[in-house]
Amino acid sequence: MVLSASAAAPVSVAESERRAVVEVVMVSGTVTSPQSAVLSPSVGGLIERIDVDAGDRVEAGALVVALDRELGDLSLERARAEQAQAKSELEDSRRRLNEARDVGPDKGIAETQIKSLLAETARDEAALQAAAAAARQQEAIVRRHDVRAPFAGVVSERLAEVGEWVSPGDALLELVATDRLRFDFRVPQS
Repeated sequence: MVLSASAAAPVSVAESERRAVVEVVMVSGTVTSPQSAVLSPSVGGLIERIDVDAGDRVEAGALVVALDRELGDLSLERARAEQAQAKSELEDSRRRLNEARDVGPDKGIAETQIKSLLAETARDEAALQAAAAAARQQEAIVRRHDVRAPFAGVVSERLAEVGEWVSPGDALLELVATDRLRFDFRVPQS
């Protein structure tokens, strides 16, 4: 049997294209972060402010929780005042030592008194160093009333509320880094 030209299948011409072959494979698995941390305060105190909530993205070093620092600030003022007092006492003992040395044993100041003033000056220098160290320590404590993000990421969970009293080590927030995420899943061999 012979087919007529009108009954033959139509032929069309098209230019060929290069395309990727995409095959969708449904898999289940987990996404893990290389870095995650449960943030906690290093000092105890009352939570005054929480600047983030679950789902918020934060930058490294951003303030996320602030504790009430009134008592810490007052202790810092006291430490600075004690440092100023120690400095004043040192200046006074140095002045008296210099005056005693200027007058000297030749004009009625005993060598023992000069040595006593020298020892008093050394004690006052040590007291000033101790007061300065106490002031620096209190400054560090006051700085620790602010909890900052140790790395950039997303707050995955908020574990505390404003007005709560927290102690060192109490969980406040969970922070998860979103850089370099790792995908773990099983794929069929086929």
